[in-house]
Amino acid sequence: MFEAIKKGESETLEFKSSLSDFEEILATISAFSNIKGGTIFVGVDDNGNIVGVPIGRRTLENYRMRPRKPGTLVWDEWSKFKNFP
Repeated sequence: MFEAIKKGESETLEFKSSLSDFEEILATISAFSNIKGGTIFVGVDDNGNIVGVPIGRRTLENYRMRPRKPGTLVWDEWSKFKNFP
């Protein structure tokens, strides 16, 4: 992971400093799914600095409670992203 961060963002690697812009994260997931795939590191800023992400109970609840549309990603009860049918 650290080696990938040192190389910086690329066609298949994206850094997101926080979970606050969930729609942008979903857009990146969609873009990666339309090419070769990719990796998103949340908690890493655009300069490759590891800034971390505080995730409290409220954050998890907010993601679990988002509208569940077909084909969207949601945070399930076991705190793992999954594809919602």
